[in-house]
Amino acid sequence: MYNDLSKVLSYNAFLNIIIGERGVGKTYPSIKFTSKQFIKKGYEFVYVRRYKTELQKAMRGFYDALNKNIGLGIENDLKGHTFSTSGNKIYIDDKIAGYGMTLTTAQDFKSSNFPNVKYIIFDEFIIEEGQKHYLKNEVESFLGLVETIARMNDVTIIMLGNAVTITNPYFLYFDINLPYGNDIATFKNGLILVQYLENKPYREAKKRTKFGQLVNGTEYSNYAIDNNF
Repeated sequence: MYNDLSKVLSYNAFLNIIIGERGVGKTYPSIKFTSKQFIKKGYEFVYVRRYKTELQKAMRGFYDALNKNIGLGIENDLKGHTFSTSGNKIYIDDKIAGYGMTLTTAQDFKSSNFPNVKYIIFDEFIIEEGQKHYLKNEVESFLGLVETIARMNDVTIIMLGNAVTITNPYFLYFDINLPYGNDIATFKNGLILVQYLENKPYREAKKRTKFGQLVNGTEYSNYAIDNNF
C-alpha cells in the first residue's frame, strides 16, 4: 500500500506533514514523485535525515525499491531511466537530481546554492521510543536548512513520520495536531498541512498474528499496533 501524494499536494501547502501507521507507504511515493518531477521538469530535490549514520544507510538503498519495481514491470512509465546514488548525491540518468543532507551538518551548506531544488523531503522526522534524541533547537536547525536551500525560491516541504506519538518538537513549535474527523487538516492559513494515514487492514492482520495475540490489551499493543495516541 502506497500513499498518493496528489491529494496532499493539491492543497498547495508549503509544509506538508504526513503521518502514517506502519505498513503505509510514505517514503517510496515521495521518492518516486520527486524523481518524476526531475525527469519531467528538471526539479531537483533534497532528502533530509537527522543524523549522518541514518543518511548513509538511506543512501545505500535509496533506489532499491524503485529499481526493483521497474524490473518487475510495476513502474513501466519509468522504464528506460537509470536511478542511482553516490555518496550524498542522487542521480537520474547520470545527472544530479538530488542531494542527501543531515540536520547535524546543516551549517556546512550555508555558502552553497541550490537554485534548481523544488522539493525537500525530511524522512522519519518523528523519533520513536528508544531511538536517538531530537537535536537541541532542532526546529530552528531545520528551518535554517530550508532557508539555505530555498533562499527566495518557492519550494515544497514533505515531512514523513511513523504514527507513534504526536509529541514532537515540530507539532509543539507550530502549535499543530493530527486531523480529527478527516485525514487532512491545514494550519496557519493553509501554509501547513497535516495528513494522518490509517492502515486498518495491516493493523487487523497484525493483531491476528501470534505476536499480536500475545501483546493484545497491553501497553505495547497500544503503542505499536493500535496506534492509540
